[in-house]
Amino acid sequence: MESSTDQEQKLLKKHPYVKAISKKGITYTDEFKAIAIVIYGKGKCSCEIFEDAGFDINLVRILRSYMTYYNHYRGQWNLKKMTPAQ
Repeated sequence: MESSTDQEQKLLKKHPYVKAISKKGITYTDEFKAIAIVIYGKGKCSCEIFEDAGFDINLVRILRSYMTYYNHYRGQWNLKKMTPAQ
């Protein structure tokens, strides 16, 4: 059975501006990055940029919070119980 995060990752992978997704992060296409930089320079916040690009902002927030936990707070046995960021 898939976890909800796996299902959410599959949903986000279908977005045309998503190049790749893993437990470590989301990689956006160069096209989206260029558009986002221009729009951000004009004063729009990141939430508005993602919503205007057709992203489900709640889905992006859920995955980012999971990735933060996965990379910064989850201890790993093979790292002597340290987090990957340590």
